[in-house]
Amino acid sequence: MPSDANSRKSTHRQIDSAKQGGWTMPDFGSLDLYYESVDGSMVLAEYIEYVANKGLLRYKQKTQTGSKAGESLWTHVMNLVTTIEKLRFIFNLDADEMRCLLLALTAHDLNKLDEYGAGKNYANAASRESIWRELEQLNVVSFFPDWQEYRYDIAWINACSTGVGSIRTAWRGR
Repeated sequence: MPSDANSRKSTHRQIDSAKQGGWTMPDFGSLDLYYESVDGSMVLAEYIEYVANKGLLRYKQKTQTGSKAGESLWTHVMNLVTTIEKLRFIFNLDADEMRCLLLALTAHDLNKLDEYGAGKNYANAASRESIWRELEQLNVVSFFPDWQEYRYDIAWINACSTGVGSIRTAWRGR
């Protein structure tokens, strides 16, 4: 059997293992991604520089299960934030609104992280305080120095991403 066929079989075994939650990505240290917006907005570029290429890299160690099996949590978050960049024009978001949205999406899957109770349902894992603690751990202040002024907005947006029940939870101060 050709070596490329062996490589494909090995990859398929790794993906099958990931679907069962038994495989994690190797540590990549730094990816040194770079992004330049067509319209000169620096928000996503700064997010990549100060969040994605730094603290968020630990999300590479966490793989998704279910329909996203084998995809790292880092990849999942990056797919979301780059999609929002594409939609930014439609919603006419200013820089602070964009930063809030990116941070809310960054912390939207806390229930996948061990320190917040991996395997719990989202509503039980993602209290406002947990969201804020995770953003502090990611050192988002280098990306958005005023994020604390918007922390309630970020938590509310985060809760909205998971359904109506969570919106009520966000308003009650869960």
